[in-house]
Amino acid sequence: MKNYLLVLVLGLSIYLVLTPKDLFFGTGVKSTSSYSETESLDSVAAGQTQLPLPPKGNDLADAKSSVVTLSERNLPSPSLNVTEKRLQNFQSLLHKIGPCLELKNSLSLSSNEPKIDNLLSSLQGDLGDPVIRSEDWTSTEIETPSQEKKLIKIETNYENEDIVKKLKYFNVTNEGLIPIDLSDEQTTEPTSTFLASLESEGKVIKTEKSERVFYQNGEEVLYTESNGLIEFIEISRQGKTLKCPSLEKSDCTCR
Repeated sequence: MKNYLLVLVLGLSIYLVLTPKDLFFGTGVKSTSSYSETESLDSVAAGQTQLPLPPKGNDLADAKSSVVTLSERNLPSPSLNVTEKRLQNFQSLLHKIGPCLELKNSLSLSSNEPKIDNLLSSLQGDLGDPVIRSEDWTSTEIETPSQEKKLIKIETNYENEDIVKKLKYFNVTNEGLIPIDLSDEQTTEPTSTFLASLESEGKVIKTEKSERVFYQNGEEVLYTESNGLIEFIEISRQGKTLKCPSLEKSDCTCR
């Protein structure tokens, strides 16, 4: 009996030594997942990690409302080309003739022909026919087969109540106009034959003319045209003036 008890005590002692303490104290082994959760909570407490915020219900609507379409942007308007700008300012001239100069004109505002003959014809009802038309100057620019450019200019000079036409002839360069020498006989009252011979040296690429038009009651029209279209015009009547410095660049003013 004593031997049996001794063996029982000895076996129980060996069992207690070999058995892990976790079975009795319940500490167990920490799992990876529980460690991660604990570490995350510790990081949040330390301010190192931010928990994801729940999405707001209006986020999508706010994002859509912040989108700006092309039509909503303040995009610059495309600039008008020279032809459109000239027509726009010519229409402005036609519109202002009545209020500024108290003249009626019969030319349609939709006309696309800003030519001096059209304008003068439209004013004929109030002004009648011109009594004097005097050219101040004309110019013709040509380009030769060798791509040189030349300018033929005829100016009107008033000498002792005489009207004298003077010819000036230039080479057109990047540095400006360089005079070409001609004899006095060629430059004073040049003949149409001589002028035609100068023009025949190349192709005409540009023509300009400045003219004054006078009427019976003192009205005056001063204009410059380029390639047949009005560029500058000034109409005076009874102390008032309607002036367009450049139909290609600026509007007309009344003063």
